[in-house]
Amino acid sequence: SDEFRAWAYSQRVTDDESVSLTTSSQFRPSIMEIVERVAVVFGVSAGSILRTTRGGSNNLSRWVAMYLCQEIGGERLASIAEEFGLKRTGSIPTTIKKLKEMMKNDKSLTRKVKKIRRNWDDGIRQLI
Repeated sequence: SDEFRAWAYSQRVTDDESVSLTTSSQFRPSIMEIVERVAVVFGVSAGSILRTTRGGSNNLSRWVAMYLCQEIGGERLASIAEEFGLKRTGSIPTTIKKLKEMMKNDKSLTRKVKKIRRNWDDGIRQLI
């Protein structure tokens, strides 16, 4: 229950700042786990998310995967760029900014992103 969780957190000896990066990274999903989950929710292939395309329409599932790789995966821009076949990291923050703007106006997109994120948040809570 929420009450028990609050009590358990209050009994911790360590605080969030003292948890090491190594320890916290054990609970983070890999880039491929994120890509695969995004693919399922958006009904596309993982390959279509990782494949770079020039011009054409926006690949929202790709944008969401990049955003979540940084947000919940804690990945560095260089790692994201490498996995997504980008030569430079500069386009990733721009892409994430565009996605966040779109999410302000597109409730369906926001629900999808929250659904993906919630799955990992719930999984971590079960481990704690």
